[in-house]
Amino acid sequence: MKKKLFYGWIVVIAIFLILAVGWGITFNSSSIFISPIEKDLGFTRSQMLNAVTIRGIVKTLIAFYSGWIFSKYNIKRVMEISTIVLCISYFSMSFMTSIIQYYILISIQAACIMLCGFVPLSIIINNWFFEKNAIALGFAFMRTGIGGMIFNLVGGRLIPQIGWRKTILIFATIMFVVMVISVFFLIKVSPKDKGLEPYGNKEKNDSKKSRNNELTGIYAKDAIRTFKFWMIGIGIIIMGMNMTGLVTNIAPHLSDIGYSLSTSAKVASLTMICLAFGKLLMGVLFDKYGIRNATLLTCLALIIGVLGMIFAKYRISFVGISVGVGLGCSFCSIALPLYAEKIYGRLDFPKILAYFQTMSNLGGIVAPLIMGAMYKSKNSYNSSLFLLLGCLIFAFFIWLKVLPKNKERSQTADSSFIA
Repeated sequence: MKKKLFYGWIVVIAIFLILAVGWGITFNSSSIFISPIEKDLGFTRSQMLNAVTIRGIVKTLIAFYSGWIFSKYNIKRVMEISTIVLCISYFSMSFMTSIIQYYILISIQAACIMLCGFVPLSIIINNWFFEKNAIALGFAFMRTGIGGMIFNLVGGRLIPQIGWRKTILIFATIMFVVMVISVFFLIKVSPKDKGLEPYGNKEKNDSKKSRNNELTGIYAKDAIRTFKFWMIGIGIIIMGMNMTGLVTNIAPHLSDIGYSLSTSAKVASLTMICLAFGKLLMGVLFDKYGIRNATLLTCLALIIGVLGMIFAKYRISFVGISVGVGLGCSFCSIALPLYAEKIYGRLDFPKILAYFQTMSNLGGIVAPLIMGAMYKSKNSYNSSLFLLLGCLIFAFFIWLKVLPKNKERSQTADSSFIA
C-alpha cells in the first residue's frame, strides 16, 4: 500500500501559489510599471520612490502588530478577508489618475499582503513541520521568484502592446482566481485541522510531550532585552535595505543608463528565476549548514548584486545582479523564521518573527528614502549603491559575531546568551 502524501506538502504548494501571484504581482513585478506610469500620468521618479517608502511604512506597522493580530484573531479568516481586499485594490489601480490614489492603493495592498503573506504563512509552516522546515520554507517561498519571473516577462510584453492599465486588469484577474482557491480551500492552519501530527514530531504518541516540545524557548519580552537580539536586528535592517534597493530599482536603473524597457524587463525576469531557485537552494543550505554559514552566503551574494548594479553598463554584470537577487534576496523568506525558531524556540515564535519582519521592513523604508534623495541630487543610483555596499560589509561582520557557529539550536535560556 502506497504511503499517503502528507497534507503539509499540499499546504506548502498552496503557499507557493498564494505568494507567486500575491507577492509576485504586487511587489516583484512592480518595477516594470514605474516608467510607463511616470510617462502616462506625469509622476516623477521621486514620487514613485515615495510610494515604495509608504508601502514600507505600512508593511512595518502591520508586521509589528501581526504577532498580536494572529494571536487574537483566526489566521485563516484574516487571510481570507485580506485576499479579497488585495484583489480589489490591485484591480482599482487600473483606474487611478492621481499620485494620491496611487499611494492609497499601494498602502492597502501592502497591508493586505502582510496579513496573508510571510508572517502568517511562516506560522503555518512552523505548525506543520517540526523537521525539514527550512526546506519547506525554501520551496514555499520560491514562489515570489517564480511569480516575479512570469509576470515581469508577461508584463514586459503586454505593457507596450495594450498599456499598463489593461495589463493590471489581467494581473488582477489571475490574482483573484489563484488566491481565492488557495486561501479559501487549500490552506489549513494546523495539522489538527486534518487530524494529523506535525512532520517530524517524534513525540506524536505522547501528546503531553508533544505540547511541551512546541513550547520550548524564551518569551519575546526577554529576547528584546538582550544585546544579541538588537545586533541581529541591525543586521536584518541592513539586509532589508539592500534587498529593497536592489529588487525595486533594477528596471528603472537599467532604463536610466540606456537599456530598453524590454531588456530591463528581461533582466528583471532573469533575477526572478534566480530568486525562485535561490530560495529553494538556500532552504537546503540553511537546513544542512546552519543559519550562520548560510546567512554569510546571502550577505556575500547581496554584495555581488550591488556591485552588479554599479557596473550595470557592462552586460556581464547582469550575472552579478542575478546572483544578488537569487541568493541574497532569499534572506528574509528563509532566515527570519529560522532565527525565530532555531535561536529563540517555539514558545513565542509569532511575536519574535513579527519583530524580525518589522526590522526587515524598516530597511525597506530607509532604502527608498536614501536612494530617492541621492537620485534627486545626482540623477543616478550609483552613489546610493556605494552606500548600501558599505552597509553590507558591516552586516557581514555582525553575522560573524552574533550567529551560532553550528546548526544546532542556541540555548536561549542560558544566561550566556541573554546577557
